[in-house]
Amino acid sequence: MRLLKFDEAISNETDGGKIWVFWKNELDVQVVRMSSQFVSLCITEGSNHFLGNFIYAKCNRLERQLLWEELNSDRMGVEPCLFTGDFNVIRSDIERTTSDHCPMVIEFLSDPFSYGPPPFRFQQMWVEHPDFMTFVQNVWSESVIGSGLLKLATKLKKLKVALRVWNKSVFGRTNNQIAILEYKIENLESLLQRGWDNDIERELVRSSNELSSWRLREDIRLAQMAKIKWRMDGDSNTKFFHVWLSNKKHRKIHQLRTSNGLEFNSP
Repeated sequence: MRLLKFDEAISNETDGGKIWVFWKNELDVQVVRMSSQFVSLCITEGSNHFLGNFIYAKCNRLERQLLWEELNSDRMGVEPCLFTGDFNVIRSDIERTTSDHCPMVIEFLSDPFSYGPPPFRFQQMWVEHPDFMTFVQNVWSESVIGSGLLKLATKLKKLKVALRVWNKSVFGRTNNQIAILEYKIENLESLLQRGWDNDIERELVRSSNELSSWRLREDIRLAQMAKIKWRMDGDSNTKFFHVWLSNKKHRKIHQLRTSNGLEFNSP
């Protein structure tokens, strides 16, 4: 192990296997599962982690079937996974070669095509939120070191970072918020159809108004994106406008009628 310049190692030889995994101390490695055909390790480097599955499958088909069952998605969970090793399965006769067993080295590298965080874009829908101006004033009023243009640049940078966090926590994904409210309104309407209740009616009106606000924000977001896309693509984005207008038309509810004949015509 020292000759290979690794610090730690683990093997499944006690379970009848032939797998050895070596790693350096900068990685935190915890055993999750182990059998004669694979070793599953939770591997962590800084804030990044994944489930590494190192495999040496049996030559016997029936024994390999046990391996496939153990490695199915239900047992793997939701963590990012790496599957590597010798599966002892061939796709064509061209893969029938002499023994191809050899060490495999896995190295963590930064993405060579990463160009930093995405550019900051001000979202016009933020202005429609009742807490937007108060939020901006609170961030802007925080004291910073410097004077003149340096002070202005520092405040703008702080506001940009704060707005990104605020956008994620308040708005999240507008489509998801709209879908949740639409589902809620559908359930409330079903309840009113089975039996009238004033509390349910008030909640329906409140949810409908909230849905209208979220749809307005989504329309503003799409309109802003359409302007950006038009500047970039010109007439080639006509299809984008047709899809957007079609979705907008089908999303609107113009009238609601309850089981006792009461109609709602407001947004």
